[in-house]
Amino acid sequence: MKGTKIDFIVRNAKEKDSEYLALLCEQLGYSMNYRKLKSPLKKILKDDEHIIYVAQLASGEIAGWIHAYLYKLFYADLMAEIGGIVVDKLNRRKGIGKELMRYVESWAKEKGCYTVSLRSNVLREKAHLFYQQIGYKNEKEQFTFRKRL
Repeated sequence: MKGTKIDFIVRNAKEKDSEYLALLCEQLGYSMNYRKLKSPLKKILKDDEHIIYVAQLASGEIAGWIHAYLYKLFYADLMAEIGGIVVDKLNRRKGIGKELMRYVESWAKEKGCYTVSLRSNVLREKAHLFYQQIGYKNEKEQFTFRKRL
C-alpha cells in the first residue's frame, strides 16, 4: 500500500542539519552523537566529490537524507556510490526516498558518471524491494571485510 504523498523539498545538507542527520542515523542502526557528526559533516560538505541531500518538510524537520560520493577505480568507469540513505520511519512510502535517489542520479550524471551503485545489508529486505522498484539490480553478493586500525 502506498503512503500518502506529502510536501517536502530536497536541498543540499547544511551544518545546522547535523542533529536531524544524527537522529536519522539511529534509524539505520548507527548510534551517532550529533556533536561528533559535525566535524566530518563539515569536511564532506566542502568536498565536491561528495553530496548530501536532505528532504525537508514544510515544518522544517528533516525527513530523510542521502549521501553519495564519486567512486574512482583505475579499471572501471567513474561511478557514484551511495554511502547511505534513510527516510524517517514515519515518512516512508511517500516518495521521499525516490526523490532523494533521483537527485543523486542527476548529480552523478553532472559529474560524468555512468553508474550509481549502492550496498545494502542483506537484512534490509524492504530496502531491496524499493531499490528494485526504481530500477536498480542486484549485481552480485559479496562479503565485506574490515580491519580496525
